[in-house]
Amino acid sequence: MKKLNTILLLIVLLAAGHTYSQEKKAVKPKKSTEQKFAEIDKNKDGFISLAELKKVDEEEKVQGHFKKMDANADSKISKEEFIKYKNAQTAKKQKEKVEKEAIKNAPKPTLEEKFDKKDKNKDGVITVDEIKKDKGETLKDQENKLKKMDANKDGKVTEAEYIKAKKAKAAEKAKKKK
Repeated sequence: MKKLNTILLLIVLLAAGHTYSQEKKAVKPKKSTEQKFAEIDKNKDGFISLAELKKVDEEEKVQGHFKKMDANADSKISKEEFIKYKNAQTAKKQKEKVEKEAIKNAPKPTLEEKFDKKDKNKDGVITVDEIKKDKGETLKDQENKLKKMDANKDGKVTEAEYIKAKKAKAAEKAKKKK
């Protein structure tokens, strides 16, 4: 009985402590949807115009930028903070531009390299067992492509068959574009 009373007392104390800690936290009350609507509807006509909505969106963007620029969080942006932020933005844009350019100019894998990648067991041929679902195609689609490449119909695609089929497909695409 004493054990039960002790356990009950602990539960009550824990619950009270939890309730106290929850009350102690300063929680900013969430605004209702109606309150948010009323804030956006500046002219109080019961409708939100595009201009009113843009203003809110712009204010949120400005607040976001301000927080990023105000490095020391003193609610002011010094000249140094502004320059540092703008330089960081410029550097970020330049880095993105360089990365895009690098991707654009990256060497494309050769047909031989593509074949080697598909030849999982490195025996010099691609078989149905080595293909997998790719580019949203079904396994059946992949098998059909393999059959079309298999010029001698032995169930295996050699590097020569693969390259010949890929070049023919590229030529066909080029013809269609003209």
